[in-house]
Parts: sequence; C-alpha cells; structure tokens
Amino acid sequence: MTTSDHRHSHHHGQSNNNNNQNQDVEVDSELLELETALNDIEKAMDKIESQNSTIQTRLRDLLESNREMTREFTDIRRNMSSKFKEVHRQLEQMPGVAHDLAAVTSNTLTKIEQDMSSTTD
Repeated sequence: MTTSDHRHSHHHGQSNNNNNQNQDVEVDSELLELETALNDIEKAMDKIESQNSTIQTRLRDLLESNREMTREFTDIRRNMSSKFKEVHRQLEQMPGVAHDLAAVTSNTLTKIEQDMSSTTD
C-alpha cells in the first residue's frame, strides 16, 4: 500500500467513523424521544385508570343508593297498602261511620263551594 493509498484509506475510515457516530447520535436522540413519548403515554394511562377507578366507585355508590331507595320505597308501598286494607276492613265493619264520614265530607265541600261563590259575587 502506498502512502497515498494509506492516507486515502485512513481518511475513508475517519469518514465512516464520523458517519457512524452521527447515526448513533441520531438513533440515541430518536430513542430518547420514543422513551419520553412512552413515559407520557404511561402517565396518561395511569391518569385514565385513576379516573376510571373513581367513576367505578361513584357508580357503585350510586347503585347501592338506588338499591337502598328501592328497598325503602318498597317498604313504604307495603305499609301504605297494608294500612289501606286495614282502614278499608274497619270501614266495612262499621258502615255507619263510612256513611257519616261521606256525609260530613259532602257537607263540608258544599259549604266551601257556597262560601267561594258568595265571595266572588
């Protein structure tokens, strides 16, 4: 190998070495960007997971609250139905009381109607 060949070979080697270093820096930079993006995605996923967990907790609480209200309404309906049946049974046993109650109610309504018509005249 002549001196000029040696210089050319040495220069070519340095050129390749510089290109490889530039490519390495470029790849490292891209890997760093990718790692940063993946970290951002992981943080976003953690935030979404946390929000989903909060939403699920609220939905469970709401569901339990609805179940409790349903039980309460069912109890109220049963009690009202039971009391209505009891009052109905008692009224059937005392037909005079029911008749008297109807008469008093009718008379009261008639009086209210008369009072209202006399105030509008």
